[in-house]
Amino acid sequence: MRRPRPTTVTRRATSSASRSTSATAATRGPRSTTSSPPRTSAASRWSWTSRRTTPATTTRASTARSTTTPGGYFHHEKNITDRYGRYHVQYQTLYDLADINQENPSMDAYLKEAARAFQRHGADGFRLDGMKHVTWGWQPSFVNALDSSGGSFVFGEWYLEDPPVRGWWQRLKAFLRSIFSSDAQSSKYVSDPLYRDAVKLVNRGGMSMHNFPLNTATRNVFGPPDAGFRELDTLLGREARDFARRDELVNFIDNHDMPRLLSLADDRHRLHAALAFVLTTPGIPCVYYGTEQYLHDDTAGGTDPYNRPMMNSFSTDTPAYSLISRLSRLRRENPALAYGDLTAREVGDDVYVYERRFFGNVVLVAINKSRDSPYDLRALKTALPPAAYEDYLGGAFGASKIEVTAGAGGENGVAAFRLPPHAVGVWSSPRAGAVAPRVAQPGSQVTLTGEGFGQAAGAVLFDETPAQIVSWADGEVKVTVPATGSGAHQLRVVDGAGRSSNPVPFAELSGALVPLTFKVRNVPPLQPGEQLFLVGGGYELGGWRAAWDEAVGPLVSADNAEWLVCASVPASQTLQFKFVKLGADGAVTWEGGQNRIYVAPTAASEARFEWQY
Repeated sequence: MRRPRPTTVTRRATSSASRSTSATAATRGPRSTTSSPPRTSAASRWSWTSRRTTPATTTRASTARSTTTPGGYFHHEKNITDRYGRYHVQYQTLYDLADINQENPSMDAYLKEAARAFQRHGADGFRLDGMKHVTWGWQPSFVNALDSSGGSFVFGEWYLEDPPVRGWWQRLKAFLRSIFSSDAQSSKYVSDPLYRDAVKLVNRGGMSMHNFPLNTATRNVFGPPDAGFRELDTLLGREARDFARRDELVNFIDNHDMPRLLSLADDRHRLHAALAFVLTTPGIPCVYYGTEQYLHDDTAGGTDPYNRPMMNSFSTDTPAYSLISRLSRLRRENPALAYGDLTAREVGDDVYVYERRFFGNVVLVAINKSRDSPYDLRALKTALPPAAYEDYLGGAFGASKIEVTAGAGGENGVAAFRLPPHAVGVWSSPRAGAVAPRVAQPGSQVTLTGEGFGQAAGAVLFDETPAQIVSWADGEVKVTVPATGSGAHQLRVVDGAGRSSNPVPFAELSGALVPLTFKVRNVPPLQPGEQLFLVGGGYELGGWRAAWDEAVGPLVSADNAEWLVCASVPASQTLQFKFVKLGADGAVTWEGGQNRIYVAPTAASEARFEWQY
């Protein structure tokens, strides 16, 4: 299936005065105590309504003050003092750069309108530079604004790293994890304290990001320190569990912020193997300019600015150019590379054989990164149908034809063959994988891509609710999102003969999103390991599920006096929510009083609250 092409972009934008509203804890809505969650009826579970009136005030003065200008156009804080602090990375200053306040209604509107202008001029996608330092809760509203005006692929740069280990306790934990953790070989690539926050934003925000964990592992395996393929395979398994759509992560070998792979190890064979891996593993490949020409300048180890040299020549005859163009063509021809699951068939220090499969479409990949040792594959299994398969790369990188014989249960055998040193082989079977956008409100248009839909129009079901068909083709169907209720759904394409496709996950929003900054004071002291969240009705506020990966937050604070979090909420709709503390052991402590009821603004705004006892 076809993917949106991620092209470079910008982020800036927004405007319009916000409607000032006020609200308090109201007499409406079920009560809850600190020991139990709110009771929700079907109506309050999906608690958005079109009412614009402010709920009546109760005797408890838990006032919520909304302003039209939450701060100025910029944040005026000191430079970041804690690169893993949630408040610090979002609200403090990065290297003395001007820090835009996206929660300001005028700035919010300006940034979004500027992005729409790029859309109107034909931009295919947007890359958010330093997305870790852009208010996390604002970003889903930015994606929603672009989706509502035609749709664009949006991905961001969130640098995830293995943090330095300080202190004996941290060293001991790292040592024990390396021995006992089932993910020991991948844990160092996902040990960034904000890794879980990044995963949550991508999974729930409808956007994607650069795959820095896989980038680090790829450079470690194909460059110094020459790590084994087991690290890559274990990390791929971890990402498959963590990310809802890992096939939308942007995979890369190098970029403008790091030395090129050839500066780390001037070995073109290793570069070819790394390119083959990135172009055939789950995700969207991103190739840095000049890689196809073996461009690198090793001055100062190839660091900035020597990783950005001018190109003195260009040739379409280099092996790297041929490898990239051939595998890019295969990605278009065989949906297994765009959407297929990955199954490891053989994993060693220097050899990695894996298979991508999307229903009847199969691609088998074999890589031997050893510089001098061949590898004999004697009992390899595959889902490729029985037949003889020529190497899709034409043997240009050392691989040859393979013979597949019938086996039991679809596990077919591959006749023994030898994989030479530096070899890369790709074998492909002859010839609804995705929906975009995957988060949208009723009335929006979404596109499902796949194969075998047929020329005769059938139906598209959101769970069991049929959607209005906008256009129908064998590989692409466009529909209008029906009103099925805020939350997670499964989409299926039913062809004209009544045959149903595989389900594809989709999240329905309650309406067009605007950023709203929630602020709360007089919060009881947090115990060690406790964090503060906001939980409410509808997908946007977690659907009353007090779980780390679904609730809004954690809230952050500069001084432990006032806590805040920005969330993208449905404009003009009535929200029900409460603040809640989540312990490291999973313990949940709800604030007291009744459910808070608040009418969302029409533009970026903020609301202030007092903790309810």
